Amino acid sequence: MSSVLVVVDRPYRGVVERQFADPVQLARVCALQFDSVTVLLTGEGVFLPHVETTAEDERPDPFNPWHHPSVNAIAATGSGIHILIDSAATATFGLPDPGHPYQAATSIDIVNALTTHDHVLYA
Repeated sequence: MSSVLVVVDRPYRGVVERQFADPVQLARVCALQFDSVTVLLTGEGVFLPHVETTAEDERPDPFNPWHHPSVNAIAATGSGIHILIDSAATATFGLPDPGHPYQAATSIDIVNALTTHDHVLYA
């Protein structure tokens, strides 16, 4: 049983980088390839659960470089992807706890996630 941890630290990057690896899309692809997928939101990634989106926004738009599918789309699918959110980064930016289905992660939880998964991808 293989597992992967997708670390999302800087989700808002330039247009060129977004063409090759959108962090939310990377997590969706990993869910198809691995038995267990965990997404760790840290750094600027903790803003993703707080992005207001509609169902129309969740459809990919390759022609709009500013379109960023919400991580809430992953949480809503119930595809078995576990989403951890760095509680220290959340406190640093003064954001409220997003609650279910996001799991607050302390530094010990992050170290455990980094050491227990077979693969670690940084997006």
